Amino acid sequence: MKLLNLFKKKKPGAIYAFNKGIYAAKMFVLIYSDKAKYNFLVLPENLVLNLDKKEFFYYLTSKQCEFVEVLPDFVFSTCKAQYLKNITGA
Repeated sequence: MKLLNLFKKKKPGAIYAFNKGIYAAKMFVLIYSDKAKYNFLVLPENLVLNLDKKEFFYYLTSKQCEFVEVLPDFVFSTCKAQYLKNITGA
């Protein structure tokens, strides 16, 4: 049941906190996903990061990161705009 809850939370606007490992002290906002990867805006640096789904699942199950909340729409839209700006270079 716990693993099922992990997958329910993986929708655009979900934010995750990394508390260990190479991404410690970073917040990841899920912008979108496809079949192979999750695409994040990393806060506070406003960097774009694409993680393989297996790699992200490892971080969740090893407790290196945890779900925080789903952002309000107006906050998510700002994060998404920053993500798009970063990938287009505009």
